[in-house]
Amino acid sequence: MVATVGVSPAGILAYQTGPESGQLTWFDRSGRPVDSLPAEASGPSPQISPDGSLVAVSRIGASGTGIWVTDLARKSLSPITFGRNDVFPVWSPRGRRLAFLRLVGKEAGVHIVDVTDASKDQFFEGTIDDNPDSWSPDEKYLLLWRRTGGMTLFALDGSQKPIPVGSRKGRSRQGKISPNGKFLAFISNESGRDEIYLQAMPPATGYKNLSINGGRSPRWSHDGKELFFVSLDAEMMAVDITLDPVNSPGVPHRLFQLKREVPIELAGGSYDVRPDGQQFLVFMRTQRGTQDPPITVVLNWWAELRQEP
Repeated sequence: MVATVGVSPAGILAYQTGPESGQLTWFDRSGRPVDSLPAEASGPSPQISPDGSLVAVSRIGASGTGIWVTDLARKSLSPITFGRNDVFPVWSPRGRRLAFLRLVGKEAGVHIVDVTDASKDQFFEGTIDDNPDSWSPDEKYLLLWRRTGGMTLFALDGSQKPIPVGSRKGRSRQGKISPNGKFLAFISNESGRDEIYLQAMPPATGYKNLSINGGRSPRWSHDGKELFFVSLDAEMMAVDITLDPVNSPGVPHRLFQLKREVPIELAGGSYDVRPDGQQFLVFMRTQRGTQDPPITVVLNWWAELRQEP
């Protein structure tokens, strides 16, 4: 079984659970399917490890929704966390740790777990309203997206206050720090619709618009010279990035149209990219008959997080 979980910009939590509702499929840059993962190893919002050998998803196991990791060479999976509501895994740059969000309980909030030793689970109090988005290359900072739409850089050693980043207006989210640690790609609705922006990392404050007709869910290539995103028309896009911040980025170009089986509500976050930028791992909804499992909508869920179980 897999779980489909999403949080709207307004902070509304929705989730859907059901038996093997989708499958992760590999596509090349032309949109041609080349391989797939077993249904039991699939889930929305996949996260490929920095070396390209593993993929993490949140899925339902015997004890509830946890973070599972699949070995892509062997196509075998194993649980990494054993919480009842663990979602949104994000790999550290060295590929040894995963940040994730635990939704309920005394330890609701952002956690970091060692994938080689699940007992090494760090819990950060006071971040229950945040989703982990990205790590800095030196693993000293974690980029967090607040349910209200703001983004902050959180020093993992607690040595300084969180640093606000993103746009000055609108809601900023889905931030990804570049591999060289100098730039931040994110989406903001400050123009009235979601667009992709590029910002130099602090102490710089300015940012540039990358997308032209809207975009969501940016992903960097391993060398940082290309950025991928999903257009509002569900097209996979790419744009060349000049590492000199003085120069302007290239013009976004279309790679392929995402298939209709990609859930519309997940089209901005239901994929990831191999480190070389040559293949895309996309969550494809499978046919399950005439009815889908019910969708549960939770209002004011952050208030419930503060309650004792």
